[in-house]
Amino acid sequence: MSERKTFLSELKSRNVRRTMAIYLSSALTAVGIVKLFLDAYALPPVIFPIVVTIFACGIVSAFVFAWYHGTTGAQKFSGKEIAVHALVVIAAFTMSYRVGHGTTPRLLSPSEKSIAVLPFKNMSDNRDDEYFSDGITEDILTQLCKIGDLHVVSRTSIMKYKNTEKQVGEIAGELGVGTILEGSVRRYGTRMRITGQLIDARTDEHLWAETYDRELRDVFAIQMDVAREIAASLKATLSPDELRRISKTSTDNLEAYSYYLRGRELYNQYTQEGNERAIALFRKAIALDSTYALAFAGLGDAYAQRVVRHAMPRESADSAIAVATKAIMLDRDLAEGYKALGLAAEARGHSHQALDYYYKAVKLNPNYAPVVANIGWVNNALGNYPEAVLWMKKSVALNPGAAQRYVYVAEMYNSLADDTCTIDWYNKALALQPDLVSAHFNLPYVYLVQGNLKKAREHADKSVALEPENVRSLEAAGIVQLFLGNYALARTHFEKSVALTSLEEGSGVQLAYTLMKMGKPKEARTILDSTYKTYVTAMERGEEMTSAPMYAAYICSMNNDTTASLHWIRRAIDMGFRDYRWAEIEPLLENVRRTAGFAQLMAGIRVQVATMRARAKAMEAEQENI
Repeated sequence: MSERKTFLSELKSRNVRRTMAIYLSSALTAVGIVKLFLDAYALPPVIFPIVVTIFACGIVSAFVFAWYHGTTGAQKFSGKEIAVHALVVIAAFTMSYRVGHGTTPRLLSPSEKSIAVLPFKNMSDNRDDEYFSDGITEDILTQLCKIGDLHVVSRTSIMKYKNTEKQVGEIAGELGVGTILEGSVRRYGTRMRITGQLIDARTDEHLWAETYDRELRDVFAIQMDVAREIAASLKATLSPDELRRISKTSTDNLEAYSYYLRGRELYNQYTQEGNERAIALFRKAIALDSTYALAFAGLGDAYAQRVVRHAMPRESADSAIAVATKAIMLDRDLAEGYKALGLAAEARGHSHQALDYYYKAVKLNPNYAPVVANIGWVNNALGNYPEAVLWMKKSVALNPGAAQRYVYVAEMYNSLADDTCTIDWYNKALALQPDLVSAHFNLPYVYLVQGNLKKAREHADKSVALEPENVRSLEAAGIVQLFLGNYALARTHFEKSVALTSLEEGSGVQLAYTLMKMGKPKEARTILDSTYKTYVTAMERGEEMTSAPMYAAYICSMNNDTTASLHWIRRAIDMGFRDYRWAEIEPLLENVRRTAGFAQLMAGIRVQVATMRARAKAMEAEQENI
């Protein structure tokens, strides 16, 4: 007890508490100032956690300084004190480096550690076993994806090579990889035979080959063994955590595994019908094995897709969170579970929370292509454009055959007001898939900003021709007709969009604007009153997507309430809105656009986007030099 009193007395006599209070209050003030500068000038967001890390480490130095120098009179620096300060500096530097580089993706180029897993051939007499061979392929691919030292091409890009006659070297060149894994699966009775061979695409040399003739129940052990053997053959570093993760068995119930594989195959079709059938199969898998974490994750993912992809009621997002949380409770290392939670958070409009879950997923599975793309997408929605570009370009490297990924990169560059790169990436997407509807319904907005109405209309009409009931196609076509002054035709497109979804999820506000232009203000006001309440409610419940405040701004501008419109635009900017070029021509903002306040807001965003564009180029250059 006396020793404790002596220590407390020393703290008081050396003014340690006073010094620490001054340090902490000064540090908090400095952190607040840094945050203000970051927000005002669109500086790299990673600066903030680095600054916090430095100040946190500084607490130790502040305490040591107070202990040695808190008494009256001059005290010299002792060797012990200098050693402590040196260790603090080293720790601060090391931790800051890790924080600064922890969420930046590395864009890998083709190397001896890059691999594509071609679809394993189904050698069974029963063609219904096709899903089983495809499932084996995807499971082996998933195991390899967990190894951070490997660059693994995603499922979407490799499935087009199913039953291909192309040579290994040609496929490797198209996918940008150095090695190819190919094999076959034969299922007979309660047994199976799996063969696999790893080929160096440059020399056609067989780096590894094996045949497994086992009981069906050994399928998981085979997948783990293949992953370990390939990692060894490619001399990839396999950490203890990665080894533990690829050694986990998902389920011992082969029937449940079979339902899961069928469900995953249907989910990967990304159609509403396929998604609903997948939900039913995931439920059957869970009914057979109530501890099957992957099946819970698949179910959560499919529930979230109901909202995100298929515009179904948001209640499904709550179900997604419940079952995805169960998946994580069953397996804390399950990247698929965190991905499902991230998608559910997106469905509820909680972008920052979604990003947190996605980062956890990609830490567990560095080559998880859908998550890498989602990280890029959410960063873009939050206005973090340089980070968005890098993540989305990494998703292209992981999935070079997926044209939609090129569209996403184009959208990132459009956010940065880089028209050359934007058009270039859209052209890449259309070169891979000329009928890609998302490219055609996005390009009109790019050409409208450039004042090229002819090109805008060409792509809008093409998108409607490809998918007459696609809501975004109809909206793009309607917007083009607004610019052309063809209000009757614009109204037709917007009404179809609303009929397919709702006033809020479809083109209700655009329809109201069109009705105003056609001399029908009463009909327009009814729509505006209804939708405005919906958007305000969405923000009140914590949704972070910029669409809600921007639509509120549209409505207030149409009501000629420019003060309220500016308020909502500021709210959208705080949430990440940066598309000043579209705002400057958006018909629905024509009233507020006449105000000085609007011009000031757009000028501020213009500077931020220019800063981010320069930073994006610098970050890309840095990646190329790694």
